[in-house]
Amino acid sequence: MDRNRCCFPEILNAIGAQNSRRAQPVSVNFLKVAHHGSKTSTTEPFLAAAHPLFAAISVGRDNSFGHPSPEVTERLEAAGVHVYRTDRDGAITATPTEIA
Repeated sequence: MDRNRCCFPEILNAIGAQNSRRAQPVSVNFLKVAHHGSKTSTTEPFLAAAHPLFAAISVGRDNSFGHPSPEVTERLEAAGVHVYRTDRDGAITATPTEIA
């Protein structure tokens, strides 16, 4: 299965696909976590369909919303996803590579 894919949930939300109960497995390498990791983003069914290897959460340090929510970080951890966060790790660059 080709895993050289990235997923940007904002695009899926625009077409109503992220919360679809009929989500088809996609298997992505990289997931940009939606809504700065708010508690309603990145649901278990979505993670089960996407199977991301890596995820990035764009979030400010000590933000007033408390993002990312512990529920989201726990879901990602339980799914075995390696998480990068801008508040901890600084700028995140994802570079696609050719998979043979």
